[in-house]
Amino acid sequence: KTDQIQKLLNRYVALYSIYDLIIIVDSNGNYITSSSADSKGNPLDLSAIKKKNFSNDAWFKNVMQKNFLEDAKKGLLGVYLGDVQVDPLTTSAFKKERFGNSFNAPIYDNNGKIIAIISNRANFAWVEKEFQHLYQNLFQTKLYSAELTLIDGNGKILIDYAPARHNFDLDAK
Repeated sequence: KTDQIQKLLNRYVALYSIYDLIIIVDSNGNYITSSSADSKGNPLDLSAIKKKNFSNDAWFKNVMQKNFLEDAKKGLLGVYLGDVQVDPLTTSAFKKERFGNSFNAPIYDNNGKIIAIISNRANFAWVEKEFQHLYQNLFQTKLYSAELTLIDGNGKILIDYAPARHNFDLDAK
């Protein structure tokens, strides 16, 4: 059964190319299954991930404690959003540093008990694309000197996006 789930997770990774890795662990933090290939079908190295117990990881603890991002108006319920960071799981699987964040949610049994957690490890390209899209919209409204900056909770700059400052022609696209 885990082979079928792995194939499905691989299809999700290929379909939604923002995900570098999707992993499912049990309620004790033990690996159950995961995607095994990147969005282009290249195999991932899961050897370290399969051996790891995740029960001490922040994302695992927060999901088990139901510390979720809740915004009903945006349809965000029951998800713990992990910090933007050099992601240790995708870095391990890809054998090179991968920057991103995670979307983590419980999997419940029929009685409402958490039996597993799914962790979707997103690469940072999705945030960068959103910034590009927003900037293009601002540029089209004649805000030529707009600058968009994303700062994490510790004050670290994650994105500083200002193409016009560098004389990029956004109309050339």
